[in-house]
Amino acid sequence: MSQLFKRTAAVNIGGREFKCPPFSIEFEQKVIINAPTMTECKLYNPNNDTIKSAEGTKKGTYYDGPQVVITAGYEEENGICVLGKCSHFEVKRHGADTILAMKIWDTPTIWANTMIATTYNNLKISSIIQAIVNKAGLRFDSIKVGSDKILPTFTAQYFNTALQNLCKDSDSEYFFNNGILTVQSKTKLGTANAILLTPKTGLIDLPEKTQGGIKFKTLFLYKLMGGSIVKIESNNYNSVFKIIHGKKKFSTFGKAECEFEAQAV
Repeated sequence: MSQLFKRTAAVNIGGREFKCPPFSIEFEQKVIINAPTMTECKLYNPNNDTIKSAEGTKKGTYYDGPQVVITAGYEEENGICVLGKCSHFEVKRHGADTILAMKIWDTPTIWANTMIATTYNNLKISSIIQAIVNKAGLRFDSIKVGSDKILPTFTAQYFNTALQNLCKDSDSEYFFNNGILTVQSKTKLGTANAILLTPKTGLIDLPEKTQGGIKFKTLFLYKLMGGSIVKIESNNYNSVFKIIHGKKKFSTFGKAECEFEAQAV
């Protein structure tokens, strides 16, 4: 765990980068399978130009916010943990501090309502998913469905509904990570690349049993997301799990830790 010291963070808003120090930064992420990640970020004591960088533009009734990239972690273990678009911002006062608060979605919020309006005939489910992802203008890491059936016909109207139905029909699930979609089998999961979690690599306290699996805490680990495969080695567990949902908190001056619920693989 020696590398999990000396926190570092940087926020890039529409091409303008703000690092700690001198800025104080904190954010909280909600991660879940089958949904894009939402992040709430606070940047302390920005100047007027910084606040203006979060304003974005109006396109009719649609707010087109700037791209936001957050890199965080520790001096020897850090990376991109947020890459999305600002969907809302406001300026708050807390004592002597001015706070720029932003809500950031892992992909633009319009992804869900992207119109596909296409019928596909005699194609495997994985091929249809790839086709609708390309038409929606999204990127994907891998598409490995649980049951890759050939569908005689499938009509995709809206992207989100089509993706959900295709995943349901193929015993699969999806998640976004930094704007990139991954589709994977619900049950046929490889464990060779599982992330090892022990007290030495960031695991906090003992995992607790839940009705559907376990819940556990770690120090802030930027790589852990919904759908991540982890191998937990503790006094009460030595098993592989899949993260279903959780909450990640990072602060340059307060707590930096994660809470997850996971199912056995």
